Amino acid sequence: MESVSVDLLRLCGAGDEATVRDLIRQGADIHVTDSDGDGVLRYAIGPRNLSLFGFLLDSGAPAGAASTDLAGETGYSIIHAVAAAGWAGALRLLLSHGANPNARALNGERPLMAAAACGSVTCVEMLEAGGAGLDSTDGEGDTALYYAASKGQLSVLIALCELGAAVDVLPNVFGHTALSVAASMCSYGSTAPREEQADFLRITRYLARNGASALPMYGRGYAFGRDIDDGRQVVPLYDFARAVQAYEDLYVVWIDRRAGGLDWVFLAERPIR
Repeated sequence: MESVSVDLLRLCGAGDEATVRDLIRQGADIHVTDSDGDGVLRYAIGPRNLSLFGFLLDSGAPAGAASTDLAGETGYSIIHAVAAAGWAGALRLLLSHGANPNARALNGERPLMAAAACGSVTCVEMLEAGGAGLDSTDGEGDTALYYAASKGQLSVLIALCELGAAVDVLPNVFGHTALSVAASMCSYGSTAPREEQADFLRITRYLARNGASALPMYGRGYAFGRDIDDGRQVVPLYDFARAVQAYEDLYVVWIDRRAGGLDWVFLAERPIR
């Protein structure tokens, strides 16, 4: 029966629902795991067979099972992996079977953060409705809003804000906030593709206009700038709150403090707008 149970994992990964049902009726162990601790539910994420996923839960597969994340890292639970995949149907089933919407991975990550990073507004809203804490932090001090900002997920970021997520929060252990990390992705030296930098700029503007503190952003060397008749103008920190509401054409600049302070600005070949 051990070989049958091992086959169960493979068949779940293939989405072969009919054979999986037969094996479980024959007594295959629904709790079987591989060497990483992944069980039948984790394997069933690949084929996205919702009927199979529901059958496994109804057959006793634990909704709080340990799991690797989608990159194969250990220390997570199955609800993290499903949220990271943006699989709303499976997430709904897990929650209805008692999965914890605030489950904490070894690194402190919560399912809401995984859903935010992958860009699933539906999963984010489902987790919040199920009781997920909007402002919970991981081991580095990042919230779901930070995850959305760092991945350029504008729609999710707006959804989180509309649900009530805090915009002005303490910096993480590296001194970054959602605003400052988004700014870093659309300024000089960013490795993000140019089309993605435009999304990061939209996030930066949105957060700035909705109450995010400018201090961490400016403290890390990023500032807003705009074109004026005789060149470019850096928005000074004292004028930040007014400028973000008054101007639609702001872009992010990087201030090279080694080269003369606030008046010396490095820009990409052309500003991201």
